[in-house]
Amino acid sequence: MYNDRETLMNVLDIIMELNLQESVILIGSWDEYFYERLYEGYFASIRTLDTDFLIRRPVNTGKEFIRRMKELGFIYEEDPLSGKSKFIKQDNEIEFLTTLTRENKHIYRVPVLGVNAECLKYMDIPLNNLIPYTFENGSYILIPSPAAYCVHKILINDERTEEKRRKDSTAIHNILNSFIDNRDFISAFQKVYSKLGRKQKIKVKANAAEIGVDQVIDRLLETV
Repeated sequence: MYNDRETLMNVLDIIMELNLQESVILIGSWDEYFYERLYEGYFASIRTLDTDFLIRRPVNTGKEFIRRMKELGFIYEEDPLSGKSKFIKQDNEIEFLTTLTRENKHIYRVPVLGVNAECLKYMDIPLNNLIPYTFENGSYILIPSPAAYCVHKILINDERTEEKRRKDSTAIHNILNSFIDNRDFISAFQKVYSKLGRKQKIKVKANAAEIGVDQVIDRLLETV
């Protein structure tokens, strides 16, 4: 079942219950669901079976995480080849990502949680640009800002599979069309872009042209 909101909310409840909000950050298509609730006029275009969490190291709490996930009906697996951890429940799959380590390892073991996170480049972009989504009971989760989400999606677009590239391109167009006249978004986009390295900026411009948003990006960056 696509966009299984109930299962996602149950997982987020566990994250908040174990005080993991600052360490386990929701990343990926589900962020668009929360943008729709945070920003008037934005409508999410998500269709996903996957949930990804970005791990901010170090993690000092959450030793009951696997047990609580299993109580929700998830099966825990570790891929024997890649070493990546995965929780599976019917059509739902949950995986973990983190920033590159100094040792440039492919996998980072999160001892307290008991899971393995895949180490990927560019994950510092969402990690350094987070915003809270607060629920009615006062609990919150952290998600990347729309600007960081958009810059990151553009930057990695040429490294994705064809299916994911098309999906991300739709999300990029949707966000840019919705926020193009939003001053806060423009300022945030410029700030994220300004902190990229020279090669990353070139890559963003090249990928933006492939996606067909290069003129929009130029407009956003007029004062940079």
